[in-house]
Amino acid sequence: MGYAFKGWQGREANREWIRFVRFNGPWDWFTSHTFRTDRMSNETAVILYRKYLNKLNRALVQRYKRKGKDCLRWILVVERKRHKRPHLHSLIKAEGLGELNRFQWSRRWESVSSIAGYSRIHEANNQAAPYIMKYVVKDQAGEIWLSNGLKFQSPED
Repeated sequence: MGYAFKGWQGREANREWIRFVRFNGPWDWFTSHTFRTDRMSNETAVILYRKYLNKLNRALVQRYKRKGKDCLRWILVVERKRHKRPHLHSLIKAEGLGELNRFQWSRRWESVSSIAGYSRIHEANNQAAPYIMKYVVKDQAGEIWLSNGLKFQSPED
């Protein structure tokens, strides 16, 4: 499922997360996902996001004839908006991901669940790391979820 981190606020934590995100790049997609209801937990939002990622992973496995292994690497930030609905921001990378149609995959978010709202997918750039990490620092309810396969940089690097 990945790893969840909560309660890591402050400038120094923000700098370290940005460093971590950039160390694990380059990223292919920067995504945002919303929901139609505020009556859900962050964990439910993450479960629906993982369902979406499973569809995306299957498409990549099929397209590139991989042997069914999880080829996606991702970082997900869960933010609570003013109206208390979860709002997701993520960075995703995988071989061949940049060749898929971002608009189509944005629309597929809506098919994950009846409570899935809209989704936007952009090509990731160098500003994506500071952008998604600001939500963890500003939002006490912010959470970071990490896929397996990401690497932590040693302090002396």
